[in-house]
Amino acid sequence: MLRHHPLLLPQTPSPLLLRRCTSVPWPNQHPTLAWPEDCNGFILQCSLVLEMQPHLYPTERSKLAFVVSQLRGRALLWAESLWSQNSPVTHSYIGFVEHFKEVFGKPSWDSSVGEELCRLQQGKLTVPE
Repeated sequence: MLRHHPLLLPQTPSPLLLRRCTSVPWPNQHPTLAWPEDCNGFILQCSLVLEMQPHLYPTERSKLAFVVSQLRGRALLWAESLWSQNSPVTHSYIGFVEHFKEVFGKPSWDSSVGEELCRLQQGKLTVPE
């Protein structure tokens, strides 16, 4: 009689529960900031993970914790200093990202350096040729 009790029967998890438990894979390698151009790509990757799993990062601080956990090298040392001092920039995801871009992003005055390099010529040949 107990074998057929509803609490003892195996139950299939609801689709909502399955969706909440599924994790979004992170790229094989941690993002790096070798070049200023990498800054926007790094922030984009982090933003996509946060958008795909909002239930895992419901607060500003949890979003920041995720981003900081993905940093390496100089960027991690920078964030560690801000975090340990409880800097106001660590209280807002958007504020942190803006400050991060100021420090590690490509300066606005430097927006066309790559284009200028590609236009360099020696005789009739350009650099890419």
